[in-house]
Amino acid sequence: RRVDLQEVDLSAAGQKRLPAEARVLAAWGVLELSDATLNELTVRLGRDASTLSSAVKRFDRRCYNEPELKEKITRSRGAPPSAKSDGRLQAC
Repeated sequence: RRVDLQEVDLSAAGQKRLPAEARVLAAWGVLELSDATLNELTVRLGRDASTLSSAVKRFDRRCYNEPELKEKITRSRGAPPSAKSDGRLQAC
């Protein structure tokens, strides 16, 4: 699902669902798909690194427990799933 959020929405104070979900996807993307660091993202968004790191861990568990979400992530990466030994996707 695509939404119209600006960077200012991602860095705004609060825990509204849509910006919070977008932040965790941005953090996940930084960790899994780029050469950037989580610290660089936290500076840009004005967020705490441990908060984003915890959110990514929760997202990882959610990917593991929700097969449809795992499939969406696989499709978004444009690559076949690469299973870890425990059956989890490399990205999740």
